[in-house]
Amino acid sequence: MSEEFEDEIILDDDEGGSNRPFILTAGALIGVMVVALLCYAIFNSFGGVDTSTGEEEIAQTDNASAATATSISATNEAIATMNSFVTQTIESITLTASAPTETPTSTPVPPTNTPTATATAT
Repeated sequence: MSEEFEDEIILDDDEGGSNRPFILTAGALIGVMVVALLCYAIFNSFGGVDTSTGEEEIAQTDNASAATATSISATNEAIATMNSFVTQTIESITLTASAPTETPTSTPVPPTNTPTATATAT
């Protein structure tokens, strides 16, 4: 009996998945990062970006800012003046519309020649 039902243990010898795609991707990303750092170092060693600003540029910027501020202030004053005129016009229209008008006097209605119903014999 034991021969018929002999347990056969089948073991699949899985050695695990291949890590090759992961290693290639990680190596490529590290390589790109190293190249980027080298480019950054070379760029900065040859001068990089000029961050110095001259006093003339600052003065020009200040003058332009002052001119813009003056222009904005003048525009705001003109708009405020127009708004006050519009407000006065609206108030005068409202006051005129709400002013009482002359009330009519009661006049007697003249009598009319209206025929009246006559009594009929029934």
